[in-house]
Amino acid sequence: MKKRWFVLPAAGIALATAGVLALVAPASAVLPGEAVGLLDQQVRSSDPALAYVEQFNLDADTVRFAGETDDSRFWVGLGTDGKVCLIAVVGKPETGGAACAPADVVERSGAMMGLTPVKESGVAEVIVYLVPDSVNVDDVPGPWERVGTNVLVADAADARASDVVSLARADGTSLDLVP
Repeated sequence: MKKRWFVLPAAGIALATAGVLALVAPASAVLPGEAVGLLDQQVRSSDPALAYVEQFNLDADTVRFAGETDDSRFWVGLGTDGKVCLIAVVGKPETGGAACAPADVVERSGAMMGLTPVKESGVAEVIVYLVPDSVNVDDVPGPWERVGTNVLVADAADARASDVVSLARADGTSLDLVP
């Protein structure tokens, strides 16, 4: 029997029609848990819940608490579209935001967002960066502060006034934090 292949490039899937169905992921595919291992961990009962799951179109079962500062809390999760999301809630009253990107983009570039809390909160604008597991965040230089394994946060004015920060990866390349 002659095998025939049909290639559907938009979906990144090839189908073989000899009684066998083969699904082939694109060579550059990165799974969300490979970019951010926290997504593969179990939810801890002590983790604070995120109230904005529906508002930010998140898959509630994937949301994991990533860390906090005195006036901010951070989560990672998957959007309903499968993208890796960084979620931040800052200040009182709260201002929330989410930045989402495909896992391969997060692995390559991270995900960044700026948040300007409401004036009554007394919190300045912040920049929050989700860094992939492949980046070493043990010694993050100022103005960046490490919050958990994958989240960095900085006062926006300080980050913009500082030089670009390059963080090393295990493979010898680097990730540049550019606010």
